[in-house]
Amino acid sequence: MEPAQLVAEELRQGSLPDLKLSADLQRALERHCASLTSLVESMQNSGRDREAIRALVAVMLRSYEDDLLQVLEKSE
Repeated sequence: MEPAQLVAEELRQGSLPDLKLSADLQRALERHCASLTSLVESMQNSGRDREAIRALVAVMLRSYEDDLLQVLEKSE
């Protein structure tokens, strides 16, 4: 599976796609996903197990999601 596809699939599992983000926050999310895509590629190249990579990406996205939700709640 392509790194970007793996990140996109994991992203769809959370609530981030349902949020209405400002342009700045949307760009920040895109940068975060680009960094995760690079990480996935590096891990694949190093021979890491696909499911271990997927699990790590899921944890990182949920953590980012939690942080982003806290920021959004404070700004309301």
